[in-house]
Amino acid sequence: MTSGAANLSARLATSYRWAAALACATLLIACNGSGTLTGGGGSGNGTAPTISTQPRSQTVNAGATAMFSVVAAGGGTLAYQWEKNGAAVAGATSASYTTPPTVAGDSGASFTVVVSNSAGQVTSSAATLTVNGAGQGTPPAFSAQPQPQSVAEGSTATFSALATGSGLLSYQWQKNGVSIAGATSITYTTPAAIVADSGETFSVVVTGSGGQATSNTATLSVTPLRSGNADPEGIYYGSVKFSAQPAAWPAIAIVRKDGSAAVFAIQSYATSLVPIGIGFTGLQVTTTGSSFTTPFTAHTQTGYTLANGSTSATGSLTGSVVPGVSISGSFTSVLDNGTFTLTASSASYQPSSSTGLIAGTYHHSYAASAKVYDVNQVIGADGTGTGSDTANCSYTSNYAAPDPNHNAYDATLTPSVCASQTRAYNGIAAFFPAGSPAGAALNSALNGVNQGITTGVSNFTTDTLVSILDSGSTSYLTFSSK
Repeated sequence: MTSGAANLSARLATSYRWAAALACATLLIACNGSGTLTGGGGSGNGTAPTISTQPRSQTVNAGATAMFSVVAAGGGTLAYQWEKNGAAVAGATSASYTTPPTVAGDSGASFTVVVSNSAGQVTSSAATLTVNGAGQGTPPAFSAQPQPQSVAEGSTATFSALATGSGLLSYQWQKNGVSIAGATSITYTTPAAIVADSGETFSVVVTGSGGQATSNTATLSVTPLRSGNADPEGIYYGSVKFSAQPAAWPAIAIVRKDGSAAVFAIQSYATSLVPIGIGFTGLQVTTTGSSFTTPFTAHTQTGYTLANGSTSATGSLTGSVVPGVSISGSFTSVLDNGTFTLTASSASYQPSSSTGLIAGTYHHSYAASAKVYDVNQVIGADGTGTGSDTANCSYTSNYAAPDPNHNAYDATLTPSVCASQTRAYNGIAAFFPAGSPAGAALNSALNGVNQGITTGVSNFTTDTLVSILDSGSTSYLTFSSK
């Protein structure tokens, strides 16, 4: 490992010199890749518009204005045309539309927007305008608005509101603008909260003979629980610096409650939209005393070798851990020595007891022998699944929750029909709900992740499973997104 970064640049088109980073209990080792990895994908001006946030129904008093808005994406320049009851509204050609002062006759009107570009167009869902004063009596008015609530993971939260107005008032609570079945009293108590609920908004619509009113929104915050920080479980990420290279590399570790860990060191995104690097097995992070020592075995990805021509290497590391906060130390191996510093995610990822939350269709990409392949995988509510990839391989998978009080899944991926992959891959996975703070922090720490080869996946904007998998001879880091 004496050639360093200069040899990596000299052989970028035909081979690679990788470094294996030991994160959480990890090392970096230089390795060579065969062939040239190719990136791909990306949307251009030929992408038709899609709508991510639909217009929402509005309730106003007679004489007030109402504003409708939409969030859309697509290639090139997007054009907007708002419609009222199916007829185009003159001059309403932006992403939002504000009505003139309303009158009773506007109540019940339907508003949509057509978003278009050179590749096509899409029409939004309809939003309804309700104008108070169109009925009889005094419109509802709130004397007490719902207030933000903060609870610990596993606890319930109660929102309340109070309104006055003519006639018998009815209440309908909403979560993120969608009515909650059966939530029709002046208070609403949530089910036991999970971390994924953090950031959800709650409001209530009150209806009387004089019209309708919608409350302010109140946000729910959920504080993740750890077992008194007595164990090291969590996702840790940071950097590893080894002596033969001038720069540190990002690394990720998923640590179970018992201290067993799966680790992956990322060598490069430069030549591929998927993470290229080396995985580590046999690691054990403990909190006995002030330090720990653990052996490890490093494995390359399919088609890549270490600097000494092997596909694996061994070593050991010594470190210290502050449970749920940080892991740091130094390592030695048959190829190089170095240091590492890793920090725990600032927000919990999804508890493993909620296996049903991961159900859905996922996509990810992986690199093998200097080529990139795309995978589609369908996971059921019980954690089992099936999949296939563009290398004509089929798979069965299983995501099990060995510890319902903690956050790591046992993950297994088994090729059922595949000429190039014959061994089962085992490891650890973690679930990140769409847009979660933990996912955003991880994405930033790993220098950005976007595996949009042909699948168009952009990680952490949708539900994402992060898996570190090892077959005993090869390792992969995958970001599987819905």
